Amino acid sequence: MDSLARTPLDADIFKKGNGKRIIAVSQSAPRKMVKSLASQADIISSGEETVDLGKLLLELKKRGVNRLMVEGERR
Repeated sequence: MDSLARTPLDADIFKKGNGKRIIAVSQSAPRKMVKSLASQADIISSGEETVDLGKLLLELKKRGVNRLMVEGERR
């Protein structure tokens, strides 16, 4: 989850492992940043100012995601 699409394109999430990468952003994320991230991961927009976790989980379930690996960093 990255409400404002600030994940750098050289972040470890894009370098390590072979799993599918999905980044959840809010509707307030700058479109240019979302477009850049979309070149590296699937993007889900959920929530207006911040990512709505409940809606995100429902969307992931719809997409067939039954297990998650979540890493975090406090900014």
